[in-house]
Amino acid sequence: MARWQRALLLAPRPPVRFGATGSRRALIQPLVESPAVALLTWSVLVIECALFMALVMPDRARRILMWPGLLLHTGIAVLQGLVSFSLVMSAALILYSGWNPVFAIAPSTVRSRPCKSGIPETGRPQPSP
Repeated sequence: MARWQRALLLAPRPPVRFGATGSRRALIQPLVESPAVALLTWSVLVIECALFMALVMPDRARRILMWPGLLLHTGIAVLQGLVSFSLVMSAALILYSGWNPVFAIAPSTVRSRPCKSGIPETGRPQPSP
């Protein structure tokens, strides 16, 4: 290792800070110091285990479990300040759940049409007549 590389390893770096600061810290401090923190800790583990088990559950259960997962990751962004992590995990959770927000907002635009094999294709928006 060259001398300049060792110097970079020893150079002081600005501290990276995560977690609630300022007014957010004052708001959540009573919660952190109460016995409820154990409930919150275990609820995170239960939600994450349920999301893992959703791999073998029906699609409906996966879409239902998406909402507690999104709430969990929103809490991570707000309380811990890990916004980029929360956004990435929320996007992955939406993809994992199979939820399509376009069809959820306007389901009336989704129609079934027969194809050459006689089996209807579903899930594609059709132009209005």
